[in-house]
Amino acid sequence: MNRYDEVRCIPVGEMLQGSARAAPGKVAFVSGTIRMTYKELDERVRAFAPFLQHLGLVKGDRVAIYMKNSAGILRSEASR
Repeated sequence: MNRYDEVRCIPVGEMLQGSARAAPGKVAFVSGTIRMTYKELDERVRAFAPFLQHLGLVKGDRVAIYMKNSAGILRSEASR
């Protein structure tokens, strides 16, 4: 048994929701001049969810995002 055997896997969405509840005003994301709190990040992710559902995804499906490490996806959602 190693130290990872007892680690509980938490979906990113649940982890983000917990952080947004516990520290909504704390900065969660910084990219250049863009700063986003946990609350703002959670709101952006929730706003993106209907698009994924429209594509046929349901709760529990896994999604991978392959892109340059930047605020691009968050900015595109923020500009709607």
